[in-house]
Amino acid sequence: MLAEQRGLLTPPNHPHNKKDSALTLGVLGGMGPAASVAFLQCLINATPAARDQEHIPVIMSSIPQVPDRTQALLGIGPSPLPMLLDGIARLEAAGADIFVMPCNTAHVWFNEVKTTTSLPGISMIDSTVAALLNNGRKRVGLLATQGTYQSQLYLNALAKVGITCICPSLNHQTKLMQGILAVKSNQYLSGVDLVTDALAELITNQADAIILGCTELSLISQALGKLTSIKLYDTTQVLAQACVNTCIPPFLLSSRSQ
Repeated sequence: MLAEQRGLLTPPNHPHNKKDSALTLGVLGGMGPAASVAFLQCLINATPAARDQEHIPVIMSSIPQVPDRTQALLGIGPSPLPMLLDGIARLEAAGADIFVMPCNTAHVWFNEVKTTTSLPGISMIDSTVAALLNNGRKRVGLLATQGTYQSQLYLNALAKVGITCICPSLNHQTKLMQGILAVKSNQYLSGVDLVTDALAELITNQADAIILGCTELSLISQALGKLTSIKLYDTTQVLAQACVNTCIPPFLLSSRSQ
């Protein structure tokens, strides 16, 4: 794969006692709770399994009280890092082999979390960039939180592989953030309405694909998909597929697809 050649995908080696079974996935969740549940559903949907026992074992730490990631990055709230570190320690103690954080903005602290644990991690950002690269995308639009825009997580990662990242104007970013907060409060129709202008602007600016770079947007992805024929990359689904590819040994994946 082209992404592997670029060093974007570096799946960990399977522990010696797990060669014939799936790795246990630790999920650092709760950011937000509904988005974490959506990730688990995507994981189940992406897994080639004919019976319960063929699914990936999962341990989740879902703590919604993790401080708001965007507020922290904008300097108006506490850092989420201490609670993220508590969560990863809990997952490691519970027996996870590998971890993920199904929250794009939280990936600002992904490397700091990794330095405190022996567990390897699968990056949502790297997995998404790899998917875009492997599909030949050159100019992609980004729908995300203000914190993700502020951090330039995707901007920098995409620039490294020669993909142009287009962001909405500040006015549309504000409405987009309101839409994300509406989804967090279960107001899905309002969320779609508030996101629409930012989506339309990215399409007008000739994006050849759109990143749904916030896990709340995964909850309204079907509605957004009806507004455009441009390919939407749902980062929750991309991460789930990366987990399947990493957690299930290749020979088991191959045998199940036959």
